[in-house]
Amino acid sequence: MDSLILPGMTRAEKMNRSMNFPAWLAACLVFAMLFPVTVSAQFYNGSQLTFGKSRVQYGEFLWQNFRFEKFDTYFYQNGNKLALYAAEYADKHYREIELDLQSNLEEKVQFIIFNTLSDLKQSNIGLYGDWDYYNTGGVTRIIGGRVLLFFDGCYEHFERQIRAGIAQVILNNMIYGTGIGAQIKNNALFTVPEWYINGLVSFISRKWDADIENEVRDAILNRKYEKFNSLTGGEATYAGHSLWNYIAFKYGPTTIPNIVYMARLSHNVERGFQYVLGVGFQGIVQEWLAFYKQIYREQESSRSLPAGLPLNTRNKPDRLYHSLKISPDGNRVAYATLQLGIFKVMVRDMETGKTKRVYRGGYRLADRPDDSYPLIAWHPDGSVLAFLVERKGGIWLYFYHFGDRVLEHQLLVNFQKVLDISYSDDGTLLVMSAVQNGQSDIFVYNPASGSHEQITRDRWDDLNPRFINHSADIIFSSNRTSDTIRFDEPVKASKIRYFNDLFLFHYSTKHNVLQRLTNTPDAHETQPMPYSDRYFCYLSDQNGIVNRYLARYDSTIAFIDTTAHYRYFTTSFPVTDYSRNILEQDVSPRGARMAEILLR
Repeated sequence: MDSLILPGMTRAEKMNRSMNFPAWLAACLVFAMLFPVTVSAQFYNGSQLTFGKSRVQYGEFLWQNFRFEKFDTYFYQNGNKLALYAAEYADKHYREIELDLQSNLEEKVQFIIFNTLSDLKQSNIGLYGDWDYYNTGGVTRIIGGRVLLFFDGCYEHFERQIRAGIAQVILNNMIYGTGIGAQIKNNALFTVPEWYINGLVSFISRKWDADIENEVRDAILNRKYEKFNSLTGGEATYAGHSLWNYIAFKYGPTTIPNIVYMARLSHNVERGFQYVLGVGFQGIVQEWLAFYKQIYREQESSRSLPAGLPLNTRNKPDRLYHSLKISPDGNRVAYATLQLGIFKVMVRDMETGKTKRVYRGGYRLADRPDDSYPLIAWHPDGSVLAFLVERKGGIWLYFYHFGDRVLEHQLLVNFQKVLDISYSDDGTLLVMSAVQNGQSDIFVYNPASGSHEQITRDRWDDLNPRFINHSADIIFSSNRTSDTIRFDEPVKASKIRYFNDLFLFHYSTKHNVLQRLTNTPDAHETQPMPYSDRYFCYLSDQNGIVNRYLARYDSTIAFIDTTAHYRYFTTSFPVTDYSRNILEQDVSPRGARMAEILLR
């Protein structure tokens, strides 16, 4: 197959443009917490609003809260599950963070939970005029003891935001003190660079994974960390994370809180390293860079990048490419771009090389845009391009007809967020991963009637669904531990795992027992899609870098009594060995083309 490549913008560069947020709160583990108090509340923001700045709100937020010993969780309609989950997770893990930092959580934390990023962007709570105030590496926003969270359809990301919020509150107390006078004094005397605090929060809240390593590898090999103290935004966060990771590896994790404590006493970040490690700060930076350079150069020598020509010959560092989709006949490629708050849906004709803009939206504002939209899907006959955007607080599904150049649209209701869409073979249905009531599930949507059928309904993350086997089955990625679909199955926060496997749902029979296609406890499999008869491809970080794998799904007779009973199995193998993560992929079996987005 031909390979169509779109070099991707790194997450660090996306975060440099604007910062992110968090989401979630939950439950009752201690006896005293068994009956949390639910209180209706409405935030007053008059003292926190920047004059002349107020966000447009498309809905009314009627706030309620659960009160616990260490935390309060605030939520609104359809957010109570997130609030309880956040409180349960925070209560279980805040002591781990206290031990990591060797410091106690001395003030009560208020988690303010938004169902979506769009809702958070409408809120005036703690409104600032500049996104530079959104700290912790673009993950969590802290306003005093308030931690603003949002749900993006993934519980792992939600948990990461909770941990980041707790870590940030504790670190603020460690560095600046707890009293108002001490904070004002230390703020004036003690300047903390972005990589230091944001990188440390990221290190505490998130384990080292393939995504972080992909960003760090690309930055180090391209010499982006040479001017270390000048780094800002996402680059500062990833650089700081990798530096603290190196210090924990070489000198031990217990040295980290001592470095922070000595930096506060001396009012100097660099002296903290000197006093605790016995090595000057510049020496530590040189050791760190040399350590990772050696590892990544050795890995680079045995791996490669795709040989195909990129679609975007003029790559702009502040432009994000995503939702890359090949037409069924392989003659056109659709993709979305996002730059400075403006998104566009583009279509490239592979025969003529001409590019057409189908849609443009968004606003050139300081507010961080939701880079998960637009979502794109080709109709099976290639005459219609469906794409989904978020506008004025609603989710809109558009259909662009290439024949008469007509653009139709309809509003999707009853969904808080849509994560992925794809057509059935006959073009009458769309399979979606979408969020309802604080959890991501699989739905089959009928555009003609505007109705939907729910396939899963539980707390597990169900992502990247695709019709397969002539639309008789649906393949998807999920972190579920059971192969049986049980609606409203109670799942504790402690049972949620971070690695996704692949599952097959027999849509033609609606049988509630899934076929587990992969079972890899330490690998993350995503973006499955049909490849050819009895074959499918997917992305996996099994070797530490996200590469493409090809799998064959087959069956054999297990035993025979009155009828034959079959055992299903999957045989898979890697088909790429790139030195950078594949961020997105798409396959056109009929057009015999493959496309991918990655760093290069």
